[in-house]
Amino acid sequence: MKLVTERLVLTPWTVDELDDFHRLWSDPKTIWWGANASIGQSREMLERIITQPTWWAVRREGEFLGNAFLRQSPRRTGVLELGYHFSSTTWGHGYATEAARALLETVPHQLIEAPVVPENTRSQRVMKKLGFSIVGQLMHFERLHDLWERAAS
Repeated sequence: MKLVTERLVLTPWTVDELDDFHRLWSDPKTIWWGANASIGQSREMLERIITQPTWWAVRREGEFLGNAFLRQSPRRTGVLELGYHFSSTTWGHGYATEAARALLETVPHQLIEAPVVPENTRSQRVMKKLGFSIVGQLMHFERLHDLWERAAS
């Protein structure tokens, strides 16, 4: 399934997009908790992701910007988890908000959560724009995160 917004096109990842995937997932500014050290590591990760129809590559006018996902929460049954990662060179243009909004529109009556580290003020602003609020904290990837949630409508 392809999603199209005013500025963005979201498409499921394919194996042909390994170079874009690796460029994103090896960027230590974006993947601060442990960027991929090799193309082989990125290839293994991409091969897992393409089996899940819940991860999308995000582009604007053909230019690769990042990725976004909406998947089953690893913590709670019946809850979806929203996430996104954008190349650090694209930050500050509203792409995360626009891509996330497109994903959320596909599941309007679903409870959605998003773990965000407290110091990630950019993602906190995105969460607020999307109507999420903090409902607690949790350990996620061995680090304390605020748990943001958007209630089902």
